[in-house]
Amino acid sequence: MNGRRHITARVVKIWLDVLLVVGGVFWCLLLFWLILSPLVLSDSNTPVDGAVQVAIGSGSVRPVLSVRAEASGSASIESLRIVEGRGELRFLTTSWWLHFVSALRMLVGTFAVLFVIYMLRKIIVTVMEGHPFAATNVRRMRWIGLILMIGAVAIPTTEYSVARLVLDQVTTEGIVLSPPFDPDVGVILVGLLLLVLATVFEYGSRLESDQSLTI
Repeated sequence: MNGRRHITARVVKIWLDVLLVVGGVFWCLLLFWLILSPLVLSDSNTPVDGAVQVAIGSGSVRPVLSVRAEASGSASIESLRIVEGRGELRFLTTSWWLHFVSALRMLVGTFAVLFVIYMLRKIIVTVMEGHPFAATNVRRMRWIGLILMIGAVAIPTTEYSVARLVLDQVTTEGIVLSPPFDPDVGVILVGLLLLVLATVFEYGSRLESDQSLTI
């Protein structure tokens, strides 16, 4: 059984290593491009692609778009509206600032994911070494929980700010667009669960330390 657990931990570590390398390369390339993009835009004056998350309708937390339509059947249908519709608004721009802020969400989100993967890798390494209740794992689990909770609010806040900035620069016809604000409640609950598990691990770490002192 221990051998199987060791193999499982090794396989998980390999996957985490792959994700860490691929994600790290992607984040570095994105950052490198954002640093060089002012030179590219100023020299060529060629527009580059950008994108922001938008809500269809009025309101950011619960966007609503009223729809004008006439019922063709015998049933009486009134007050048609699209509720909580969201999408991605893509655009071309020669402005480095708009290009940068449109990529800011991806830059921040990727960094948070890489941090979580790095912490998980550290935890797996201690498990493979036979110290799952190490005190360092308690701190790592708390860091993961905090990062998840902060990211679940910070990333939507970034999306809202970026979309607000872009929508202030344009006027849409025929449809109402709003900057969305949608914190991920599920991720926040996972972060809280990890903080609780970290407390359990801390208790296990103390028991393991007391047992080693007794022996």
